[in-house]
Amino acid sequence: MARLLFTVALAYGAYRIYAETTAARHVPQDEREALRKQSAALGVDPPR
Repeated sequence: MARLLFTVALAYGAYRIYAETTAARHVPQDEREALRKQSAALGVDPPR
């Protein structure tokens, strides 16, 4: 039982660290700009 609690606590801590680091890196941007960057990364030229 102690192993289970330890594993759950460790998983929760890892999840919280991951959630905080990804939220800190997320910068809100314009939807059109995001779509343009995504299309450029895929090599597709969106119709204008």
